[in-house]
Amino acid sequence: MKSGTFNMNAFDPPVGFRTYICLDCLTGAIDPITLSDFRRLGFAVFKPGHICKQEDLEIRKRRAEKKLYVDVIKKWDELRLLSIRYLANIVHQWVGPNKDIHMKVIEESDLKSQIADSLPTNLGKTGKNHWAYRALNNKEENKRTVIDDTELMDFLNLASATFAPFRAEIDGKEHYFYLYICPIPMFTTKE
Repeated sequence: MKSGTFNMNAFDPPVGFRTYICLDCLTGAIDPITLSDFRRLGFAVFKPGHICKQEDLEIRKRRAEKKLYVDVIKKWDELRLLSIRYLANIVHQWVGPNKDIHMKVIEESDLKSQIADSLPTNLGKTGKNHWAYRALNNKEENKRTVIDDTELMDFLNLASATFAPFRAEIDGKEHYFYLYICPIPMFTTKE
């Protein structure tokens, strides 16, 4: 490639992020989901694909042999909270500092069985002020839903990613849907 030229095929932007805290090795990475991975694997790319590193397992084993036990539940909780906070910071940088964070929804009847099979997070009955309720209502008008930082943290805590399957009872009807954080320049829709 010549100096000063841009190879569009090499450009593989993130379309989202996911995190996972492993109970076995007590590590937690935040992984970008690239456009090429999403095209290749679809929605499944947001499921954790963690494999413990042997060195992390060995460290934990050596600590146990020396009777240096770690409160696994406490450590897991700490790591999870940190990963969700870092993920929220990444989202803020991804959409742009001081910009609104937008959420979009995908709810299509042909996806219902796929979503149900992926063990969606059950939100139960949701009211008009809930971010999922607002997103589903805005779907009809093809609008994005703006969420605040508290709602972002709630969403990320439940999803552990910027894209996840959910189910909820809204206005007496059960809905199965995907919700995702939408960086505006990358995923614009006709409005």
